[in-house]
Amino acid sequence: MNDYFDPASYQLQCLGKRMGIPTLKFDDDGQCLLEIGETTVLIETIPDSDYLHCYADLGAIPDTERALILAELLCANLAYNKCGIIALDPTEKRAVLLLHIDVNTDAEIFIERFTLFSQRATLLQSRLIQAAYEQDDHIRKYHHYPKL
Repeated sequence: MNDYFDPASYQLQCLGKRMGIPTLKFDDDGQCLLEIGETTVLIETIPDSDYLHCYADLGAIPDTERALILAELLCANLAYNKCGIIALDPTEKRAVLLLHIDVNTDAEIFIERFTLFSQRATLLQSRLIQAAYEQDDHIRKYHHYPKL
């Protein structure tokens, strides 16, 4: 009989039960990929760490109005600091929301923090999608109605 208690797996099981996925577990690489609405979230364990690492891909940062969008993401970083940190991938030009949650926290608090994280990720992702759509709309208008 294995008496080892794995707090990371326990937290993921509690989250899975709350989400209606009672069999939620980590794969052999210590990762769990979730689709929450349109948002993809990766939950990862790292050996010798007391934290679960959560990553949500927010999407591409459009080239049009880039400075304005980056300023908005910076403001969001300050406003949403309790539910994650926004990181930028300069190579891929994508934004990612990151959150580290202590695996030894109460399960209800863990679920609450993860829920807030996923809600913020969905909101930020929709804002980036809207900005990309507006960029595409601007490009379509420009090509159909060239300046005289």
